[in-house]
Amino acid sequence: YTVLPSQSDKPTHAVLFTGVRVTEALRGRPTPPLLFSGIFVVGTILSLGAGVLLSKRLARPLHQLAESVRRLAEGQYGEQVPVQGEDEVAEVATAVNHMSSRLADLRSLEEQLRRRERLAALGQVAAGFAHEVRNPLGIIKTSAEVVRRRTELSQKDADLMGYVIEEVRRIDHLMHEFLT
Repeated sequence: YTVLPSQSDKPTHAVLFTGVRVTEALRGRPTPPLLFSGIFVVGTILSLGAGVLLSKRLARPLHQLAESVRRLAEGQYGEQVPVQGEDEVAEVATAVNHMSSRLADLRSLEEQLRRRERLAALGQVAAGFAHEVRNPLGIIKTSAEVVRRRTELSQKDADLMGYVIEEVRRIDHLMHEFLT
């Protein structure tokens, strides 16, 4: 709708109509079923692509986390899972890393405890062994001293008894240091 200027005081009105016939406009354009099929195919491809990318982004940290938990179950403590981002997977990875560190510490403490238990058992065996050795040594030493004092021995025999007594003292001293 357009108002055209005129020479008279009254404005002149004119209507201009332009149009295209429907049959001419649709020529070369896809039909609705073809258009919907195209939209469906493109949408499906885009959805699959986005799904694959999203699943890889989510699955990779989960696979790393599962691998770390598997190594922990096998007894490989102290290994750390890479923590990326601040999402729930990162929280779980942080917790697994903390658990792994604590398990490594506990394993070290357990090894120390086992070593101490072995040393304690060895100490008990050593004390029993030293007791069993020192008792006969005491009897040998006492008997040698009695024989040397009560009987008249030749110088050679007295020297031999002195050697016996001295060696018994030396072994007794070694046993004392061994127990210490």
